[in-house]
Amino acid sequence: GGGFAAGVAAATKLSGSKARVMAVEPVGAQSMRISFDSGEQSWCPGGKVDTICHGLAPPFAGKATFNHCRKFVDEVVLVTDEEVKAAVRLLFEHGHVVEASGAAAVAAVLAGKCGDLAGKKVVCT
Repeated sequence: GGGFAAGVAAATKLSGSKARVMAVEPVGAQSMRISFDSGEQSWCPGGKVDTICHGLAPPFAGKATFNHCRKFVDEVVLVTDEEVKAAVRLLFEHGHVVEASGAAAVAAVLAGKCGDLAGKKVVCT
């Protein structure tokens, strides 16, 4: 797990951008966050995941992707399934049909987990 975040973060940072890169994971599948906290590639407890964000639910952070994320991602933030559901609903109300994993970054922004974004350009991928 973590390949998309690793690739986006590496491309962003290696392009010379000073952007802050935040990865988003569901609380029920936080293998990259656990890896960041422990300083080594890790698995979710018991190798189990429990989230509606199936596309963000590998039971472990890949070794190569963890190393890339550790080098290029500034922070890993967690979102709950309820926060993701709220983001899916809001996006739908604005004409966008997304699955839960695709709404995780928006959920993090809406829940205020990305700090003060006033006046800043924000990209949610």
